[in-house]
Amino acid sequence: GSTSNRLIETALANVNHALRSHRSNYGIRSQTYTANSLIANNKKVKYEVVAQDPEKPLTWNDVSDQPEFVIGPQALYIEDSEPYKLFWPMKFGQINAQNEIGGSVTAIFSDFADIWKSAIEDYLDVPATDFHNYKALVLIPDIYNKSLFKHYADLLLNTLGFSGMFLYQESVAAAFGAGFPSACVVDVGDQKTSICCIDDGISIPETRLRIDFGGKDITRCFYWLLDKVYFPYRELNPYNHLDFILIKHLKEDLCHLDPTITGGGIHDFIVAKPDRDELHYTVQLGDELLQAPLALFYPSLMGIVNENIITTQPSVQFDYEDIMDDPYLLESGQSKDGKPGPKSSTANQTNTNLTTSAQSEILQTANTLSNSLSDKHVVSIDQAIVYSIDSCPTDDMKKKALSSILLVGKGFAFDNAPFFLQARIRSKLPSGLKKYSEQIDVTGKARDMDPGLVAWKGAAVLSCLDSAQELWISPQEWNKFRVQILRERSPFIW
Repeated sequence: GSTSNRLIETALANVNHALRSHRSNYGIRSQTYTANSLIANNKKVKYEVVAQDPEKPLTWNDVSDQPEFVIGPQALYIEDSEPYKLFWPMKFGQINAQNEIGGSVTAIFSDFADIWKSAIEDYLDVPATDFHNYKALVLIPDIYNKSLFKHYADLLLNTLGFSGMFLYQESVAAAFGAGFPSACVVDVGDQKTSICCIDDGISIPETRLRIDFGGKDITRCFYWLLDKVYFPYRELNPYNHLDFILIKHLKEDLCHLDPTITGGGIHDFIVAKPDRDELHYTVQLGDELLQAPLALFYPSLMGIVNENIITTQPSVQFDYEDIMDDPYLLESGQSKDGKPGPKSSTANQTNTNLTTSAQSEILQTANTLSNSLSDKHVVSIDQAIVYSIDSCPTDDMKKKALSSILLVGKGFAFDNAPFFLQARIRSKLPSGLKKYSEQIDVTGKARDMDPGLVAWKGAAVLSCLDSAQELWISPQEWNKFRVQILRERSPFIW
């Protein structure tokens, strides 16, 4: 509506003001073009028709033999006339459960079985008949739903037939992959940004936050900005998957956070559709390339206004299959130690045997955090990071977290993003943290790794460590002890 458009325009004005003041502070000359000249130039652009490369033609996916399902990128290249429906089993980094066909937890885990089996067979060349020779480690979100753990265990050990599995939190794996024993991990994905602080390999529950925005929202914002300067490919439709992929690629190739680049450059792009000739265009762009990534600092620029898109660790989740989860145990103030069951490994005795009073303290802190955040509704990424760090229980942890902020995920992997983030966090520090402002350090490319793979690398190394060997759960143990063994072997605070 017009109100949201007005708010978006206001946000854009704020972004431009911030850019101008940043440039004048650093003595960077201003742009030499006007928005009108960009529009005039883009209106003159004519496309060139080029035949597809016969070696690598882009075609619609042939589904004439009607496979039961199609996964991954191939699923996007099926013509609308074919009898298929597109499903996204994950949304905002979580299970996409909803009240429609295919939206139940059972249906989603059945989709996971198909996706993982096909991916491992096709990309790793491991046939499903050999899965019993392998173990699987699953990275779970930091803000997790315990009742899903048993579904993962059933899927990996019973449905897919791996010989062992355990669950690990993705932020801890990312910190491990980057070689940071303590850190504030900021994971910007496609649809969500999750933030949490790690202290000596343990994720601190009260610092966990998830915000439902990410790279996809920057892409949407970029589309809106392109449209304002008369993007020459006029048939562009952001609701068409293939057009959206085009804008996403343009964003990844061109957008950055380096204010010394003042824009006005001419860029080439190609519109490639299955079974059609390619259309080659040019476009002249100015600060749009900076404005789109800056939207994470100005969420209303992404059209996100007054929406409650923040999730913190839920207070108490009861799983009635787990006898240790009985509400009575929490109320009676008993410690959860000393219960019979499979022997828990000594390595994680310290982590898992949190007494009830300590747990309820953590829950209270998590509650106050979500209360103080829910007043804010929409929070920018820099505010969220400061909230998370300020929720660490001790000053020493806050200091460690500020000095090792780790930026991972593919959603915010723009040139100069760490520098920008660092400056923004410094400007948002509350008085209690100002004394550490010189120690703030944001790492973008840890060990020169692709930021999208840091957590995977961490998990791969972790699975080979001696200390991890006692975490594996076999199908026999799982089927005998069920949730109890998941709790006993859990490498994180249950």
